[in-house]
Amino acid sequence: MRSPLGFDLRGALSGELRAAAAMLDASANDPKAVHRCRVHLKRARALSRVGKQWAPGLAKVFNQTARAAMGALAHRRDAAALIEAAETAEKRSRRKAAAAMRALAATMTQTDATSTPIDVHAASIAIRDLQALAQVWPEASPRQVRAGAKRVARAARRVRKDAVEVRDADLRHDWRKREKDRLYAAEILGKVWPARHSRKSAERLCDLLGMERDTSRLMQRVQAGAVSTGSPDVDARALKALGRQLGKCMRKANAVAKRM
Repeated sequence: MRSPLGFDLRGALSGELRAAAAMLDASANDPKAVHRCRVHLKRARALSRVGKQWAPGLAKVFNQTARAAMGALAHRRDAAALIEAAETAEKRSRRKAAAAMRALAATMTQTDATSTPIDVHAASIAIRDLQALAQVWPEASPRQVRAGAKRVARAARRVRKDAVEVRDADLRHDWRKREKDRLYAAEILGKVWPARHSRKSAERLCDLLGMERDTSRLMQRVQAGAVSTGSPDVDARALKALGRQLGKCMRKANAVAKRM
């Protein structure tokens, strides 16, 4: 009989992957459905990091396959995320800057509408491979589950300590990924999660780090000329608005992290 502290990781993985497949089958061309599919894949990856404690080789293959599935969907989700960052900056800006952000968002929306569609076939194959991997995950003892969960929590704390108050975009992106692992693992494990967990604060931190990441990437694209309104003056105003948004997100994320 399973201990009250036990956790069926195999079943939890399978549930997340079924949900991911359902999102992809329902509307693969809908950016929101693609986003939800990727979220379920990220939740499954977070669980695999817990399971790495007792199945490291399997966890490595699972992670690589999940990355392939998300990579096949990345173009559509990335485009939607950058448009959302521009629209958020528009709402927070004054008249001229808001107009610049509106023009930038319109340009990206038009470009996305004519872009190459996502590779649904490759994503579907990768998800089926993940489902097969989930079925062979060995059952763990309650102690192994606790140890795996603590490992995920420690990874988030360690990266947070290094990244808070730092402006390195790659380090802060890694922080965001580890915080998402911790958030998703804690949500799914529920009472089995062995550490203190504030879901509201964790969600707020992940949202801020996500907007920070998307704003930074959009700024880089505008600076490189990969995204443009066609007017250097308008692009310059857009960059200033994005810079303000980036700084605000960073300050808020740092403040939330220090309270956790």
